[in-house]
Amino acid sequence: MKISLNYLKKIVDYPVDTERLINDLTMNGLEVEAITKPYKDIDPNIKVVDIISFEPHPSNKDLSVVIIDCAGERHTVVCGARNVKGGMQAVWAPPHSRVQNFEIKEKDFKGVRSSGMLLSLEEIGLEEKSEGIWLFTSSYKSGKSLIDILDASTTVIDINVTPNRGDTLSYIGIAREVSAYYNTRLNLLPSDIEWQNETSPIEIEVKNNTACPLYQGTFAEGISVCESDIEIQKILIESGLRPINNIVDLSNFIMLETGHPNHTFDFTTLKRHKIIVRDALDGERIRLLNGIEITLKRENLLICDAETPIALAGVMGGEFSSITEGTSSILLECAIFSPDSIRLTTSMHNINSDSSYRFARGVNFDTVEYATRRFMHLLKKYRPDVRVLKPMTIANEGSNQKRKIRLRYSRLDTFLNSQIDRNFIKNTLTNLGFSIERESTDGLDIRIPSHRYDVSMEEDIIEEIARIYGYNRFDSKLPHTEILEPRANTYDRFKRQIHNLLSNLGLYETINYTFLDDGINSVFSEKKPITIKNPIAQDMSFMRKSILASLFKSAQLNLNRQHKDIRFFETGKIFYDDNEIIEEERLGIFLSGKPFDRIWANPQTEYDFYDLKGILESLLSSLHIDTVKFKREGLPQYLHKGKSATIFIDNEFCGIMGEAHPNLLNRLDIKQSCFIAELNLDIIYKAFLKNQPVFRSYSPFPFIDRDIAIVINRDIPSEDVVSEIKEMNIPIVEDIKIFDLYEGKGIEEGKKSLGVAIRYRSPKSTLTDEEVEGLHSKIIDNLLKKFYGRLR
Repeated sequence: MKISLNYLKKIVDYPVDTERLINDLTMNGLEVEAITKPYKDIDPNIKVVDIISFEPHPSNKDLSVVIIDCAGERHTVVCGARNVKGGMQAVWAPPHSRVQNFEIKEKDFKGVRSSGMLLSLEEIGLEEKSEGIWLFTSSYKSGKSLIDILDASTTVIDINVTPNRGDTLSYIGIAREVSAYYNTRLNLLPSDIEWQNETSPIEIEVKNNTACPLYQGTFAEGISVCESDIEIQKILIESGLRPINNIVDLSNFIMLETGHPNHTFDFTTLKRHKIIVRDALDGERIRLLNGIEITLKRENLLICDAETPIALAGVMGGEFSSITEGTSSILLECAIFSPDSIRLTTSMHNINSDSSYRFARGVNFDTVEYATRRFMHLLKKYRPDVRVLKPMTIANEGSNQKRKIRLRYSRLDTFLNSQIDRNFIKNTLTNLGFSIERESTDGLDIRIPSHRYDVSMEEDIIEEIARIYGYNRFDSKLPHTEILEPRANTYDRFKRQIHNLLSNLGLYETINYTFLDDGINSVFSEKKPITIKNPIAQDMSFMRKSILASLFKSAQLNLNRQHKDIRFFETGKIFYDDNEIIEEERLGIFLSGKPFDRIWANPQTEYDFYDLKGILESLLSSLHIDTVKFKREGLPQYLHKGKSATIFIDNEFCGIMGEAHPNLLNRLDIKQSCFIAELNLDIIYKAFLKNQPVFRSYSPFPFIDRDIAIVINRDIPSEDVVSEIKEMNIPIVEDIKIFDLYEGKGIEEGKKSLGVAIRYRSPKSTLTDEEVEGLHSKIIDNLLKKFYGRLR
């Protein structure tokens, strides 16, 4: 934010020199990044002159012959600018003056002698690119030195305004800070205006009063569009804005002075003289002042007339309703737009403006009336014959409710470790715009001004007092605090254990955005997706519903770069809409290619179903979870039916695993087998907490091994047989293993022979054959009955 100190002094008088002011502002949280004197290099011989007349050059139609008056003397100047106008003032560099280190000389242009040149802002060094000479009106007589008007001593400071301090994006905002720091008076400049006692021709309708809680429209006629007075242009130039014409310049000037953006429409362009503030329709289009036509979405707020959009609310006006040389009547818009709405629109269309910059940070409800009156006051000052009708205001009742905060002196003193004078506190808060509603011996009840969006709690008030008091005035003392032993978070320890286990098994962790495009997102889940309103990219418009979608994108990236051997895992959240937004923590695993590097000692096998199953079993076993079942039911379509399984823990569905279906691989243009798993970490964590390891002393007594060979249906999972034995809860059964699987000669079609090894051991005594045989027979009988099997 560029601030002219000369103009700042008109609003607040500060009792220090420039160097001290800059230091105090910086210490006060308003960092001054640059200090410039924009007029210091202007030659004193350069003059302000009146343009008397002009006509085309007799030999060159691209040139004009201009007659100027300088202190009563007339001179002829040949000029190539297309914006020359009679009756205006301009800047003249006479012969032998210097412009940016070049000496100006008389020159002959095909028979017409040019005495010096008329200058543009670019040539003077005040603008990067100019389209014509600098024209203006002023009360100064021709012949006065330009540097005397502009003032060579003018100092401009550039302040780095942090995003939370939108209230300082104006001269009044900075002046308020200076006033508080030096306890001096803030002088608001004149805004008196006499409204015409007539009915306004404007009709205003606000259809979204959440995004636009206040809209004020003011009609003025008798407008004559021309160049601004030099005093207005001077402030714009010093503040980094380009002069355009008297109406637009005045609009920008009011924004700089008050911090409240406003916009002027050519009233004659408004269909049926109506203003409608509404949400855009999907696909609706508008051409903006910058010449760019954009396609709108329903999240965008528009200003419309009775038929078409005329402005992107709070961001930029439309080309159709802009101010032109033929404008004779205007509508001044001064409104409040929701910061959220403005940020969404600017992000969606990548359009930024000085207005949106301020609206996105929040503007002051209470300056709407003042900004309107100040605009019209200055308009009539420079054009007394303008007629202005009383504004029309549409306000959402209750939208400007000022928050109230209680400041306790005891908390202030504790926080700052110092007792600040209570009168200083009250003066500081008052100078910053806060209202003290009630005072007591132990504190203050304070109303927060509408321009301070960043103040929401007692600590914010304390910060304001400390900031103005001066951080450097506080004594440095170490805080008295108790150092507590850190307590480990069980869930974090659980996740860290999973990461370590999978890393030790040779897998690499991936970390992906949780944003995806709808294409791959819909492949792995039929649940309703959550749409992002302001995506950072078109292919990141949805929250992911499955962690597999992220892993497949990572795999595609690697495969496209010829990395064929992939072993990834990722933990993270997935999101979906089930009448409410649901978040779940998931673990995903992706295997493809070869598990070993290509050297002579490593077998060149490729990953298969059992590699993936082994990793999952190792992981769950390390977490002491032994209530896992793998089933061939309820498989999703993206898995190969014959090489996949669903996973249950404690009979609760936990996830899926298996080989990706060829149709999915073809769709994603992947030409090698992929083995994937996705598990619900919340369910695993629940089982992890329930199955914490318990110390069990080692039995010193010998064990007895017994085997069972049972013929059962081929589609019965071996895990079901092991689970059935475990569920019998026989205390001396120490271990159960599947050691053999046979299908073929001697076994009926559709059947399989399963070899089960059972180890028996007692922690109290040596087992006898009789004890073991009785229990072993009981297990056999139960298995034969349960699975309709026979002994082999």
